[in-house]
Amino acid sequence: MDEQHRRWVEEVLDGRIVAESRGLIGGSRDLWYVDVERRTGPVAAVLRVETGAGVFAGTDMSLAREAVVYRALQATAVPVSALLGMSADGSAILLDRLPGTSRTRGLPADQAESVLESLMDAIGTLHSLDVDALELPGFVRPVDPGDHARADLRRWRSLADRRLPALDPMLVFAFEWLDRNPPAEVARTVLLQGDTGPGNFLAEDGAITGIADSGLPADPARRDARYREAGGPVVDERSVGYCAVSVQLRCALTTAMTLARGGGALGYIAYRAPHHRFLLQLGCCLAAVMDVAFDPIDPPEGDSSIDTSLHDHAIEGLVADVIPSLTDPTVKLRTRASLLTLEHLRARDRLSDEVRRLESEDRRATIGREVDDRELVDLATRAGAVGDPSVLGLLVRRAQRDLASWATPAVGESLAPRPVPRDF
Repeated sequence: MDEQHRRWVEEVLDGRIVAESRGLIGGSRDLWYVDVERRTGPVAAVLRVETGAGVFAGTDMSLAREAVVYRALQATAVPVSALLGMSADGSAILLDRLPGTSRTRGLPADQAESVLESLMDAIGTLHSLDVDALELPGFVRPVDPGDHARADLRRWRSLADRRLPALDPMLVFAFEWLDRNPPAEVARTVLLQGDTGPGNFLAEDGAITGIADSGLPADPARRDARYREAGGPVVDERSVGYCAVSVQLRCALTTAMTLARGGGALGYIAYRAPHHRFLLQLGCCLAAVMDVAFDPIDPPEGDSSIDTSLHDHAIEGLVADVIPSLTDPTVKLRTRASLLTLEHLRARDRLSDEVRRLESEDRRATIGREVDDRELVDLATRAGAVGDPSVLGLLVRRAQRDLASWATPAVGESLAPRPVPRDF
């Protein structure tokens, strides 16, 4: 932690820092755990600092916006950290450090179920709040059912227009479809957690201690029932499908913007495979909500005569000798990114010609003629607006072929689409 922030923390808490440690490095924000001694007793806190390097730097998706929510929820039953302070420029916030961990992998089944039920209680409680009674300056209030979806969609489209030189046709299709097909009804207007997913909650002894910005398997019916018992509205399956598309769009946009900026905390390559995976998942979510199905495609076979022995030897050394010996999590992740690069280059050497051939044939068969990438974007714009399944099928197959050279055995990826997200 730099001296400026160290002095600020001590001033806010009127004490002396006796211990500090850095959390896992993020792409846009630094995280520090600090212990402060005060005359009235010790305080455990969390410092979050904008780095200015993330894809959301300079937007309203900021720590200052998060601080508004923390303040608004302080007097409610929603489990969140107490906001201890915010810097004058809004680039740093100091939070009470709650007990617990975000790690749920490996929990016994009964504890995992208990954590999930506790999470549903917390989210249901959040969604039961009367948002008109909450002080949320700067937050857009929806004016009609369609605006509940479109207000957020407009924010992401504006961000994409500013940060991306060009949009993948799958993103273009999704934007147009989402804009034309928002849910016609909403149960109520609620305050949403920014990212209800792995790592964004804390749990201890099978119970949620706080939600932040879970990753547990669940029976959707039981989970939805628990959510309703905690105050959440009736779950509309059609809205869930729409939101699944929206979530995958945000994920794909975030990785696209990270790549456009030259990479994030883990470099550049570590975001390539997830980006292609998100594009494929986005297509699968669109297919599900549009109620269309596509026959799976066979992975491109490529040219097996191409010599990849140098790649093979380098990969073997990383997998067998280097990665197992690493202890620093960040170094291990960066090394795995280097492994992914080698695997991609090996696959690309064998697959690139075949992928180009298959893509060209697919475009001619679907559209009736050869089209370049710019024409494909224009076509995706029109097709998304009307929900054209044939063009969506082409884009899904395109995403599968693009993923082929990034989905490799050593990093555990598969070319097959995963199930449409419906549970946590």
